Amino acid sequence: MLNPLDCRLRAAECEKIAEGAPNLRVQAILKDMARTWTRLALEAEQTLKQSRPPLQLIVPNRPPHALTARACGFLHLSRSGDRPER
Repeated sequence: MLNPLDCRLRAAECEKIAEGAPNLRVQAILKDMARTWTRLALEAEQTLKQSRPPLQLIVPNRPPHALTARACGFLHLSRSGDRPER
Protein backbone atom coordinates (compact mmCIF):
# COMPACT_ATOMS: atom_id res chain seq x y z
CA MET A 1 0.00 0.00 0.00
CA LEU A 2 1.19 3.51 -0.73
CA ASN A 3 2.31 5.64 2.17
CA PRO A 4 0.93 9.24 2.00
CA LEU A 5 4.25 10.70 3.13
CA ASP A 6 6.19 8.85 0.43
CA CYS A 7 3.73 10.06 -2.18
CA ARG A 8 4.13 13.67 -1.02
CA LEU A 9 7.91 13.35 -1.06
CA ARG A 10 7.81 12.07 -4.63
CA ALA A 11 5.51 14.94 -5.61
CA ALA A 12 7.97 17.43 -4.13
CA GLU A 13 10.83 15.74 -5.96
CA CYS A 14 8.98 16.02 -9.28
CA GLU A 15 8.34 19.72 -8.63
CA LYS A 16 12.02 20.30 -7.84
CA ILE A 17 13.18 18.48 -10.96
CA ALA A 18 10.62 20.43 -13.03
CA GLU A 19 12.29 23.70 -12.00
CA GLY A 20 15.45 22.65 -13.83
CA ALA A 21 13.74 20.97 -16.76
CA PRO A 22 15.48 21.50 -20.12
CA ASN A 23 12.26 22.53 -21.89
CA LEU A 24 8.59 23.36 -21.28
CA ARG A 25 7.35 19.93 -22.41
CA VAL A 26 9.48 18.08 -19.83
CA GLN A 27 8.52 20.67 -17.20
CA ALA A 28 4.81 20.12 -17.89
CA ILE A 29 5.20 16.33 -17.68
CA LEU A 30 7.01 16.58 -14.34
CA LYS A 31 4.40 18.97 -12.92
CA ASP A 32 1.67 16.57 -14.02
CA MET A 33 3.53 13.74 -12.28
CA ALA A 34 3.72 15.86 -9.12
CA ARG A 35 -0.06 16.42 -9.22
CA THR A 36 -0.58 12.68 -9.68
CA TRP A 37 1.61 11.86 -6.64
CA THR A 38 -0.29 14.45 -4.59
CA ARG A 39 -3.60 12.90 -5.64
CA LEU A 40 -2.27 9.46 -4.67
CA ALA A 41 -1.25 10.85 -1.26
CA LEU A 42 -4.79 12.12 -0.69
CA GLU A 43 -6.28 8.77 -1.71
CA ALA A 44 -3.85 6.92 0.58
CA GLU A 45 -4.84 9.21 3.48
CA GLN A 46 -8.53 8.52 2.85
CA THR A 47 -7.86 4.78 2.79
CA LEU A 48 -6.04 5.01 6.13
CA LYS A 49 -8.90 6.98 7.69
CA GLN A 50 -11.45 4.43 6.52
CA SER A 51 -9.45 1.43 7.69
CA ARG A 52 -8.74 2.73 11.21
CA PRO A 53 -11.34 2.77 13.96
CA PRO A 54 -12.20 6.26 15.21
CA LEU A 55 -10.23 7.53 18.18
CA GLN A 56 -12.05 7.50 21.50
CA LEU A 57 -11.38 9.70 24.49
CA ILE A 58 -10.57 7.69 27.62
CA VAL A 59 -11.88 9.44 30.71
CA PRO A 60 -10.20 8.48 34.00
CA ASN A 61 -12.33 7.35 36.95
CA ARG A 62 -11.13 10.29 39.01
CA PRO A 63 -10.50 13.83 37.79
CA PRO A 64 -6.77 14.59 37.27
CA HIS A 65 -6.60 16.94 40.28
CA ALA A 66 -7.63 14.03 42.53
CA LEU A 67 -4.46 12.09 41.71
CA THR A 68 -1.90 12.04 44.47
CA ALA A 69 1.84 12.28 44.05
CA ARG A 70 2.07 8.70 45.28
CA ALA A 71 -0.38 7.52 42.61
CA CYS A 72 1.75 9.28 39.98
CA GLY A 73 4.84 7.35 41.10
CA PHE A 74 6.72 10.14 42.85
CA LEU A 75 9.00 9.17 45.73
CA HIS A 76 8.43 10.61 49.19
CA LEU A 77 11.18 11.03 51.73
CA SER A 78 10.62 9.56 55.16
CA ARG A 79 10.56 11.92 58.14
CA SER A 80 14.14 11.06 58.95
CA GLY A 81 15.16 11.90 55.38
CA ASP A 82 17.36 8.79 55.27
CA ARG A 83 15.63 6.70 52.68
CA PRO A 84 12.97 7.26 50.06
CA GLU A 85 9.73 5.39 50.39
CA ARG A 86 7.00 4.76 47.86
